[in-house]
Amino acid sequence: IARTSLRAEAKILAAVGTEILFSIPAFYQICKPFFAKMVNIDLSIWDFLLRKGLLMLPHYLAFMILSGADKILIGALCPAGSVGKYAVAFSAATALSALTGGAVFALAPWMMRKLRAGQDEKIRETIHVATDLLIPTALLFLAAAPELFAFLAPVDYRDALPAVYPLAVAVLPLFLSSLFAQAGMYYEKPLLLSLPSVFAAGVCLALNAALLPRVGFTAAGGVSLLAYTLAAGGLILVVRRMSGRRLLNARRLLSEGIFLCGGALLLYFFRAFFLPRVFFAGGCAALFLLRAKKAAVLLRESRQKAPNAIAL
Repeated sequence: IARTSLRAEAKILAAVGTEILFSIPAFYQICKPFFAKMVNIDLSIWDFLLRKGLLMLPHYLAFMILSGADKILIGALCPAGSVGKYAVAFSAATALSALTGGAVFALAPWMMRKLRAGQDEKIRETIHVATDLLIPTALLFLAAAPELFAFLAPVDYRDALPAVYPLAVAVLPLFLSSLFAQAGMYYEKPLLLSLPSVFAAGVCLALNAALLPRVGFTAAGGVSLLAYTLAAGGLILVVRRMSGRRLLNARRLLSEGIFLCGGALLLYFFRAFFLPRVFFAGGCAALFLLRAKKAAVLLRESRQKAPNAIAL
């Protein structure tokens, strides 16, 4: 028990230490005028942080609930060992979140510039290119999920594999909700922007509390998918209301979402059959290459139209 406690404490200290190391450059940039000139710090950035940043706390706290409440409630409401099994499924599925996180960080500043320039068509085009590439990537991951899960987890953890599928599908609404939360900051209405996230967090808590004792820890995966979908849909609608601008093609996004959910469901039924998943993975790889080629053509055309500007 002591050894387990030490490992847990080491993980916490490592996470905190990493956050501190990453925050030092940002803190230095904020305080750079003071360090360089030994004069009063420019208060404009602090004014923005206090007036806008603090008001975004409900949004960020809601996303903390969405990402962590399921494991806390599983520990409280499910049999011993369920947290570890679900944590393995969660870690395996959210490996895709590294892709979405990178895409959001890359697209958010670009999106701000395009919003300022009024280039809505360009925003729509680029977001759909990103989702077009994300969906076959997620399906390729799910095609290999049984083998990856067997590699990552002991044999007695196999009953947690079904939770991987809805958690992997949740990568799409997670990407959209993160991106549109960043876009919503452009309009500087943080409390309105926080409403969908807070509502989704409330739904997540209520459904997990109701379902986990009856269905088991695998229910948390489906609840997470539903909660992230509610958050994404709400944020998209809020940004549309704040801006009066249509930044997504709703029909195209709906069809892509249905395709992703249908593919994930099919792969779930084929999880015990290797060859059907191989053929499915081949189709997803071909789709990814086709869409990547279209994305490359789009990028090249954009550069030809504006040779001195960065297209994305």
